[in-house]
Amino acid sequence: MFHPVETETDRSARDKLRKQLGYGPEVIVCISTGRLTRDKGPHVLAHAVVRLIAEGEPYRGLFVGDGASEYVDRLRRAPGAVFCRLFTARS
Repeated sequence: MFHPVETETDRSARDKLRKQLGYGPEVIVCISTGRLTRDKGPHVLAHAVVRLIAEGEPYRGLFVGDGASEYVDRLRRAPGAVFCRLFTARS
């Protein structure tokens, strides 16, 4: 699922997904996948992205997964954070 853009088809699919998630072409996306729990530390990524945004940098966070609702709700409020519960890999 994660690989460099090598073909025009790859570029088109990437651009479509970025648009669906609300990311412009200039945005650098930082991704956290799996269980969204304190012990795995996605809040560290969320905090880093918030600081980068505050400095005017074009970073955003993408969190793919699920976890305890109270913890996920706090992460969800971080500026620049986008959440997806599940991605399905395509062949």
